[in-house]
Amino acid sequence: MKSLLAACLLASLCKNVCAAPPEFDGVMASQGTIYFALREEPEVAIRWKKIGDRTGSYLVKAYDKEHETLSLSRDQELVAVKLKVGKTRPAPSPGKSGPTIELLNALIAKGDVSHQMILTALTAIRDQRDTTARKLAEAEARATKEPESKRTEMLKEFRRRLELEEANLEFYTDQTIAHWAEESRTAK
Repeated sequence: MKSLLAACLLASLCKNVCAAPPEFDGVMASQGTIYFALREEPEVAIRWKKIGDRTGSYLVKAYDKEHETLSLSRDQELVAVKLKVGKTRPAPSPGKSGPTIELLNALIAKGDVSHQMILTALTAIRDQRDTTARKLAEAEARATKEPESKRTEMLKEFRRRLELEEANLEFYTDQTIAHWAEESRTAK
């Protein structure tokens, strides 16, 4: 029993100490702040972080735009993570944006125009994501006529762009929901 407990403790400790740095999948600027798309594990959703935020056991320290490199630190150790380009992944599943946009439309239809700017922004981001998804589908349909190397690179880039746009849409949807929650708390 003690050896099982010791093994579990060691595995838990090693998970944090031995954890590889997250993948760096994208960069986005919003209202003067730069956000970085980070993925702690290959099949886990992207999380948008800024300088000073934590991701797993790493702290986001600095960004070198020229070299597309993000500096992370953990236990006095500095790690440079290069922006990943063209890694093929399946398209992300739809998030909370659909219901949020529907709610905004309903509020505006009832005369609450205070949310029009938010609706316009979320709709534009969603429409851009949908356009990229359509272009990806078209590229996949015609890709069989392309040489393997060109086809692979073309599809990787569309999938990467689609995933980043989906993460962008989810980020702004979450920001909208957080804003509403804060408004609700301060209104009480």
